Amino acid sequence: MYRLFPLYLFLILVLISTENFTAADHKIGSETMKDGGVVGILGAIVDNTSRACKEEKVAMKMAIEDFNSNTNQTLILHIINSYGDPLQAALAARDLISKQQVKAILGPQTWEETSLVAKVGSENHVPVLSFAEDTPKWANEIWPFLVQASPDQSNQMKAIAAIVKSWEWFQVTVIYEEGDSSASKVLPQLSYALKEVGAEITHFLPLPPFVSSSLLSEELERLKGNQTRVFVVHLSSSLGVSLFEKAKGMNMMENGYVWIATDPFTSLVHSFNSSIISSMQGVLGVKRYISEDSDPFRYFDNRFRKRFRLEHPEEDNYEPGIFAVQAYDAAMTVAYAMKKSSKLGGQNLLENILQSKFQGLTGKVEFSTNQKLPPADIFQIINVMGKSYRELGFWSEKSGFSVSLGENAKNCSSMGDLGQVFWPGAPTSTPKCWTPTNSKPLRIGVPNLSTFQKLVKVEQDNQLGNNFSFSGLSIEVFKETLKKLPYNFPYEFIPYNDGTYDSLVEQIHLKPFTTSMWVFIVLVNVYNGFVVWFIERNHCPELKGSMINQIGTLIWGSYVRSYLNEVLGFKDNNIKNFSTPEEHAKALRSREIAAAFLEVPLAKLFLAKHCKGFVTAGPTYKVGGFGYAFPRGSPMLPSINEALLKVCESGKLLELEEKMLASEKCEDVDEEGEESTKSLSINSFWLLFIITGTISTIALVFYLCLLYKSKFEQKNWMWRLMMVVMKYWGYGKGRFSRRVSDVPESGRNSVDNGSDSHAHTLV
Repeated sequence: MYRLFPLYLFLILVLISTENFTAADHKIGSETMKDGGVVGILGAIVDNTSRACKEEKVAMKMAIEDFNSNTNQTLILHIINSYGDPLQAALAARDLISKQQVKAILGPQTWEETSLVAKVGSENHVPVLSFAEDTPKWANEIWPFLVQASPDQSNQMKAIAAIVKSWEWFQVTVIYEEGDSSASKVLPQLSYALKEVGAEITHFLPLPPFVSSSLLSEELERLKGNQTRVFVVHLSSSLGVSLFEKAKGMNMMENGYVWIATDPFTSLVHSFNSSIISSMQGVLGVKRYISEDSDPFRYFDNRFRKRFRLEHPEEDNYEPGIFAVQAYDAAMTVAYAMKKSSKLGGQNLLENILQSKFQGLTGKVEFSTNQKLPPADIFQIINVMGKSYRELGFWSEKSGFSVSLGENAKNCSSMGDLGQVFWPGAPTSTPKCWTPTNSKPLRIGVPNLSTFQKLVKVEQDNQLGNNFSFSGLSIEVFKETLKKLPYNFPYEFIPYNDGTYDSLVEQIHLKPFTTSMWVFIVLVNVYNGFVVWFIERNHCPELKGSMINQIGTLIWGSYVRSYLNEVLGFKDNNIKNFSTPEEHAKALRSREIAAAFLEVPLAKLFLAKHCKGFVTAGPTYKVGGFGYAFPRGSPMLPSINEALLKVCESGKLLELEEKMLASEKCEDVDEEGEESTKSLSINSFWLLFIITGTISTIALVFYLCLLYKSKFEQKNWMWRLMMVVMKYWGYGKGRFSRRVSDVPESGRNSVDNGSDSHAHTLV
């Protein structure tokens, strides 16, 4: 193999030389000097085998022609084909710099090529404007003359997460190209964005660039057997096309499946022929947005179609995509930077490029301090249907979804507001994107040692061997919920005997580490604790004492306290556990415990059985409560929640609960050996009686005093009135007697005297 390497290198040099001999076809600009003279020479490295680079090559030629025409100056462009090979791209860069004397290089498209070309350019102080979308942050520190001429599109991962959230999908499978350097950046961004909306990536499928048909069928068959039906495709155009054609042949483009394609694949959908489009019906795509309504773009679009058709008649479609317009803007950036400076090349040209600020076909062209264009922030949501695709709307991090752009655009909270989506298989409703397989019934753990068996009861059926029967309110509600699901749901109940409800819930955790990883973590933490103890043992009193005490101190940031300990502040020695309702009742009656903390359903059952001896008291604490636990991000959650809501709204849940409580008879009256409920005596309320009696007595005395005073004042007034009347009446009587005595006497003195004496007596 080592003997063949010189021959391989010789063939590469021959290919490059051959390309240079045909440079007349790829050189723009006349050797004849115009009035303005030659501004400079520009180089470009492309891969003529890809549609994206074909568009870039035509667009760069058009840019140089427009510049020469508009400025009356001459800029020469040399283009070399790298065939997508990083080594050939590096050799092409050396050839352009040493032989063609170029002052700047445009391209290449991939980071593998760009890394080698950037090294050559920085060594010779030649700016390299790369079209690769995944330039690492550290690249400019190593290669200071590297400039990223394509915007970072990592925000599209947030757009994909927003799509997943809109339709309440919680699990996705990611299919990406093995060896693609962009995957190392894109996949973590997608994973983080999905976690932000409560979803997760359950499976990764890397595909080699030149995957065989048999291997692709094998991998898709494995995906077909999984339960997740949402696929995010991050592949090159050639590999993506092979994937969709194979998926269609395997009936994976039918109802129940969802496919979401990323840029740059979606930016080339316009170039696919009808055969490829037919295999992609219903695919959703996220692509970078470019405004096609401006006059400059319409003018460019019309000329590009004619030019592209002449140079690439083998293509079926001739309209420009994002690769064409960004290459046009990059070429214009270098051209104007060369015109601006009297000194061509080197650091001066790099500074002019980075100071560029103009309105291009892609929008505002302005580089940031890290020598990159600002990240793309507006993406278009497309839906493949018919002979092409339909533009559903837009998404931006600032505004979310919207049907249109501009000041009057109406923002939408969900993708569902953008209009009807054409899904694979053309279903009338949104796919659930999760289908339980018959080969993998869901295993449902049921606590075998339930305290209240009216809720959950597990019995072993002796007639059926080791089979178990499951009953109770929770079981019945779960079965009623499954009846409301829109699909068949295979499951099996598994009795759980190994601990508490907490330990049962722990069985469904998403396990982030392997067993060996957990062991290693424990060993490292113990070692770190030992080091701290060994160093600080003579300086910290807490680390002194017996060996048991020191070990306890070492492993103490590991205990997890229960709700009563942490929230309500109860001490461990004040908490007792009981396994049956009878034990609760006995402990309450004997005052072994002052109160029993029970969940609401259990409290209802307990009071139904002990209806006279106990009552509920105190606040109701809002905790997790009873329910059906699923792993976080389970695709079943939306369907189960919706079905359970239907059970509640239909009244079935209330009916089952009332049936359970009605079957529980009150045993307080008939229980033997237990004290009956005692009547309340005066001893329980003597203090209350004293208080109320005292208050009533004080009120009565106060009232009597007021009444006496009122009566006394009224009696005294009547007496004085009577005395006055008697006084004036007596005064009037005296005056009347004197008048009678003044009458002349006529008769016997004895009669007169006697009459006078009787009158006085009457008075």
